[in-house]
Amino acid sequence: MAEWQRRLLGLGLPCLLPWVLDVALTLHGQPPEYWAGDYSRTTEGAAFYRRLYALHPVAGVGGHLLFLGLIGGLLVLLPERPAVVLALAAAFGSTWGASSWVERYLVTRAAWGAPAAVSWYQALHALFLATAALAGVGVRWVVRSSAVLSGGGSGRSGRRWALIAVCVCALAGMVFVPW
Repeated sequence: MAEWQRRLLGLGLPCLLPWVLDVALTLHGQPPEYWAGDYSRTTEGAAFYRRLYALHPVAGVGGHLLFLGLIGGLLVLLPERPAVVLALAAAFGSTWGASSWVERYLVTRAAWGAPAAVSWYQALHALFLATAALAGVGVRWVVRSSAVLSGGGSGRSGRRWALIAVCVCALAGMVFVPW
């Protein structure tokens, strides 16, 4: 298996699964008025995505796909250590995003201490534990195999770093700019 494929599988899968859950819960969390066409009623909390969801659900999902593409590209392009850090940040960021929907719509609707609230609370802990386990296995697999393969090519070309800079700036704009 090529190193880039191993990275996408080992580092990308722990990012992909919580991302899918977060996007699915984001779509599920939109109120009936939103789905009736009043897109200004979006309940998305992240500023960048809120603006996209206010345009149309397809725009919101498109923004999520752009984010995922940038993460995947950076996982392949970055040197190993920054790629591992990015994978962990993306995996736990999406896990937190998904957990915020579960907490907002399920835990707080049940009376605290009721069995339904307690079981959702425990499910949130399980979600973070599952993400950590998946990330740990993926990181170990990628790091161990790259050591065996003597790290592959260093890929220090100017074009590669220019592409990395563009992807990092795009992600930083999506995540940190208060649109």
